[in-house]
Amino acid sequence: MHFKLNRNQIIAILVIPIIPVMVLSIRDVIAQGANIIEVWQWPKFFASLGFSLTVTFCLYAGNTCILRYLNLKMPWGLYLVQRILIEAFLTIVYSAFTMTLLYMLYAKLFSFVEVSRIALFWNIFIAVVITIIAVSIIESINFFRSWTQSQVETE
Repeated sequence: MHFKLNRNQIIAILVIPIIPVMVLSIRDVIAQGANIIEVWQWPKFFASLGFSLTVTFCLYAGNTCILRYLNLKMPWGLYLVQRILIEAFLTIVYSAFTMTLLYMLYAKLFSFVEVSRIALFWNIFIAVVITIIAVSIIESINFFRSWTQSQVETE
């Protein structure tokens, strides 16, 4: 399955990864009481930004493919409960699996990455929560678009 990115999606994929990197930078500055240049070395900053960008793109691409496949095989009108359960399961499993693989790869590439179960858990947890929120928003938008369209067609 292939997909095409529009301008808004490209902007979102490029901007969203900046947020966690900046939040972690600010947290480090506050925790250590130093300025950002002392706390956050530029190689670490750019490696973290690259990781965040890779995670965002992989989660977006994979979940987009999942949603498109489910739209073909299980339309909303016919399989509502099954669709919600299967979509939630696939989204969570894909996000956790992808995050685990990317985190392990990132930990192998960069020596400053903490390799521990708790760090991996929190990375997976955050990825799954953000993915569930994003998929919920996307599906809500799609639902209301189709609902509005069906309202117009019935009039």
